[in-house]
Amino acid sequence: MTPDELAHSVTLPPELASKDCLREFYGNVQWGVRAIFDGYLKWFDGNPTNLFSLPPAEEAANMVRLVGGFDALTSHARKALKNGESQWCAPSLIFMIQFLMFTVPYGEPEGVRPLGQNINERENIQQRAVVIGAAGGIGQALCRRPSQDGWAIAPGGRSMADRHREDATDAESVKSFFDHALNHLERLDAVAVYVGSLLLKPAHRTSLEDMGK
Repeated sequence: MTPDELAHSVTLPPELASKDCLREFYGNVQWGVRAIFDGYLKWFDGNPTNLFSLPPAEEAANMVRLVGGFDALTSHARKALKNGESQWCAPSLIFMIQFLMFTVPYGEPEGVRPLGQNINERENIQQRAVVIGAAGGIGQALCRRPSQDGWAIAPGGRSMADRHREDATDAESVKSFFDHALNHLERLDAVAVYVGSLLLKPAHRTSLEDMGK
């Protein structure tokens, strides 16, 4: 049996499942079964296609093509979530994230007017927003869809050119970018930030300098 089959087959008998010391607080039976399997047989799960698996970017791109495009995959995920099938929805979301992170090219988001061009040239402007971390992946997608819906977007990112360049760790860079953005957009209705870093420190030992990194 594969790890997945074992994980869904093994259960504790009632006399053990009722014991407080075996209640599933910080783990569960499925995880324990997988850990035991891995301890004895290591990572191979019995599925030969996993011996030489595709890179995440290629697998995500193939899945998006298989279901008929990114919008079709999005619709599938929303339908599954609406039907209460969150576990079935989750893999779709992973493919969507991987597709955006690894296959969407870095650079200025498609369909977003560069800073410096007259916003009044665009018709049907509804809302105006700044997106930080817009150079690629999910940040870039955050620009594309609102722009298609009539939003005026000022994208900013560390690897972007000219007045779009913005380093979220540099206060002067952020101020300069927002000055340009406000001059271009005339007002702001929303700010979306998709930047961050992993800081492995307890909160009480975290300084303002750490938070600025």
